[in-house]
Amino acid sequence: MSPDGCPGLPDTGPYYISTSGLCVGNQQVGNVDNIVVNDKKTAFYLRWLHKDPCTYEINLGNHQDSGQFVRSDKEWINIYNGQYQQWVLKRVSGDTYTIGPNGDNRVWTDPGPGGPADRQLQLQTYKAGNAKQQFRISS
Repeated sequence: MSPDGCPGLPDTGPYYISTSGLCVGNQQVGNVDNIVVNDKKTAFYLRWLHKDPCTYEINLGNHQDSGQFVRSDKEWINIYNGQYQQWVLKRVSGDTYTIGPNGDNRVWTDPGPGGPADRQLQLQTYKAGNAKQQFRISS
């Protein structure tokens, strides 16, 4: 079942996120917890906030109360304790989506092997059909 006004999008609950067949997880670098493509199955909790556009908060862990929110710091995607960020999900097909900040034309992007910061996700301008900007959300 989908949230009201957001057909084909996930309900509130725990999910796994992957891209190009590899799991997205977190990786501690110094005192910063980055969101990276590391092929470690990691739960993320998505909480639906509202429609127009279909907006969620995303945090690390399989429950809403972890307080470890997925946020952007400039172009980098990290974990922050405290205030959540609003993320817009747009369905590409099936259970695959783009994920980007509310009110922005940038979306999560996998820099790929050899990219900076051990494949830490980045915000980059949306390009239609770019597989590195498509994320599968599954339970």
